[in-house]
Amino acid sequence: MQIQLASVEDYLTTLTRHKTDFAEIMLLDPDTGQVLVSSEHEHRNLDQALEPFFVEGRERTFVQSVYRSPTNGKPTITIATPLKPDAEAKVEAILVAHLNLDTINRVLLRNTGLGKTVQIALRDALPGDDVAQLYENEAGTPVIGVSRWLDYRNAMLQVEMDQAEAFEPARELAWNVAIIGLISTILLVAGVYLLARQVAQPIMAIADTASKVAAGDLHLTAPVVTRDEVGTLATAFNQMTAQLRTLYQHMQERLQLVVSHAPIILFALDKEGTVMLLEGKGLDILGIQNHDLLKQPIEQVYPRVPAEVRLDIERALAGETFASVVQLEQACLEIRYAPIRDEQHNIIGTTGVAMDITERIQAEAALKTAKEAAEEANRAKSTFLANMSHELRTPLNAIIGYSEMISEEVDELGLHHTAADLVRINHAGHHLLNIISDVLDLSKIEAGKIDLSIRSFDVTELIQHVVATVDPMVQQNGNCLTVQIAPAVGTMQSDQTRVRQIVINLLSNAAKFTHQGQIDITVYAVFEQTHAAHTLPFDTRPLDPVDLPAVAALDGDHIVFRVRDTGIGIHSEHLTTIFDAFVQGDASTTRVYGGTGLGLAITRHFCHMLGGDITVESTVGAGSTFTVYLPRVFR
Repeated sequence: MQIQLASVEDYLTTLTRHKTDFAEIMLLDPDTGQVLVSSEHEHRNLDQALEPFFVEGRERTFVQSVYRSPTNGKPTITIATPLKPDAEAKVEAILVAHLNLDTINRVLLRNTGLGKTVQIALRDALPGDDVAQLYENEAGTPVIGVSRWLDYRNAMLQVEMDQAEAFEPARELAWNVAIIGLISTILLVAGVYLLARQVAQPIMAIADTASKVAAGDLHLTAPVVTRDEVGTLATAFNQMTAQLRTLYQHMQERLQLVVSHAPIILFALDKEGTVMLLEGKGLDILGIQNHDLLKQPIEQVYPRVPAEVRLDIERALAGETFASVVQLEQACLEIRYAPIRDEQHNIIGTTGVAMDITERIQAEAALKTAKEAAEEANRAKSTFLANMSHELRTPLNAIIGYSEMISEEVDELGLHHTAADLVRINHAGHHLLNIISDVLDLSKIEAGKIDLSIRSFDVTELIQHVVATVDPMVQQNGNCLTVQIAPAVGTMQSDQTRVRQIVINLLSNAAKFTHQGQIDITVYAVFEQTHAAHTLPFDTRPLDPVDLPAVAALDGDHIVFRVRDTGIGIHSEHLTTIFDAFVQGDASTTRVYGGTGLGLAITRHFCHMLGGDITVESTVGAGSTFTVYLPRVFR
C-alpha cells in the first residue's frame, strides 16, 4: 500500500509540474481527513478534517468559492470529489485539487472574442456594487473597467480594455460624421446660392418696393419677372398697393371734409413759425378765409396773435405737450399743443387743435351762479327752520307743562275720564317737541351753527345714563336690553352731549322697530397699532369680528359703539339712503311706525362732526346692526 501511495504521489508531483494551473493535488482519508498523498510532500499526513472541501467532498463533488491561498497568496479555487469504485461502493478517498485562477482567466479571455487589449480576471475581493468606470490599471495604462460581484462564487469578475482601443470606433464614427457633414454643408451652400439667384432676387425687389411704399410712396409697383409663386406674390403685392392708394385717397377726402366742416382749427407750424397746415370751420371765428396762406409766418396769416399764444408755441417747440385757454375775437378757445418729431426724435415743429368753448364757459358760469344761489337759498331755509323751530318749542313746552299741571289737579278731583285725555295731550306734545327738536338740530347742522363742547367724560357712566333714559321705550315693546362694556374703554375727550344723542338715537330706533326681541349695545376700544378689539370676558354671546369701514380714517385710538337688534331689518336697496334726511326704510314703515326720518341723518352728521363714522348691516326679518366709530380724543 505504501508503494502504491508513493507512486501516486510521484504522479501527482509530475502532473503539477507540467500543469502549472494546479497549485496542489492531494488525496484525503475519507474517515480522518488526513492527507494521504500530495503533490507537496511536506503536506503529507496534514489534518484537513475541518476544511470545507473535506466536509462537503465526502458526499459530492464540491467547488469551493474563490479565496486567497495561504501558501502562495494567489486567488485560488478548490475542487473536491469522492473516489469510489461504483455508485453504491464506499468512498475510498477524496481527491482535492487547488487551482490557480490564472487558467480560468485565460479561458474566459479566449472565449469572449473581445479586442486585443481586453483583460478578464476572476479575483477574490470584498462584496460590493457593480462598477463601470475609467481609470489607470496597475501598469499605468488608461482603461475602461467593469466589475461584477459573483455572489455564488464569492468573487469579483473584472474586465478591462484600453481606452484607446475602446474609443477607436467612436473616433472613426466622428470622422465619418464630420466628413459627411462637410460634404453636406458644401452641397447645401451651393443649393442655397443657386436658389437665391432664382428666388431671392425677385423677393428682395418686392421687399425694397414694400419699404418705399411703407415710407409713403404708394405709386410704386413691384417688378413681375417670373410666373411662379414669386410672380404671384409680386402681382398680389401690386394689387394691395393699388387698394391702399384708393383707400388712402378716400380717407384723405373724408378727413378733409370733416376738418373743413368741424368747429375746430387744425394747424401745424415748423420750427421757424411758418404755417404748414391750416384747416377747420373754426377759421371763420378769426376771420381767415384765404387758405393760400400756407408756408408763411404766422404773423402774416393772423397778425393779431396774442403774446400768450407765442409763448405757448415756444413751449410746444421745446417738447412740451399741454393745453391752454385764450380769448380770441370775442371767443374763448381751448388750444391743445403737441411737438412734431422726425425719425430721430428731433423736434421739427408743433401741431395744435383749437376748439371754441365759449358756450361751455358760459354754461359753467351760469351753473356756478345757480349753485351759489341754491346754496344761499338752502342756508336761508335752514336759518328759517331753525328760527321757526325755536319759536315753536316755547309754546309747546308751555302746553306740555300746563297739561301736566292740569293732570295733577284732575287726579286730585277724581276725574279719571278727563285725565286720559290730558295724558294724550301730553304725549302728543312730547312727540311734536321731539320732531321740532330734530328739525332744529338738522337746520343748525346745515346752517353751520352747531357748537361743540369738548371735554373729558367717562364712557361707562354715559352709557348707564343713556340706558336709564331709553329703558322705558325698550320695555314698552317687550324687548330685552343687554349692555356690554369692555374694561379698556375708559374715558373720551369729545362732546358728551352729541355722543349721548348718537347712542340714544340708535337705541331708540332699535326699541321702536323691535317687538318682543333682543337689543344689544356693545362698547369697546380699537387701537391704531393692531386695529383689534379688546376681548370682552363677560360676553353673553360671541361677537362678530370687527370690520373697520374704509371711510373711517383710524389715525389713533377709537371707541366703538355697536347696537344690534332682532327687529324688522332694512331692505338692501334702502341701505344706501337710510342716512339721508326725511328717509325711512319704505312708505309702509312710515305708516306703521311713524317718525320723520331725521334721527339717523342727524346721527351721521354728529359722527362726522366728531371725526368718526357710522355703518349699518341689516337683513330683513333678522334685525340690524349699527356701528359707530368715534376717536377717543377729538382733534
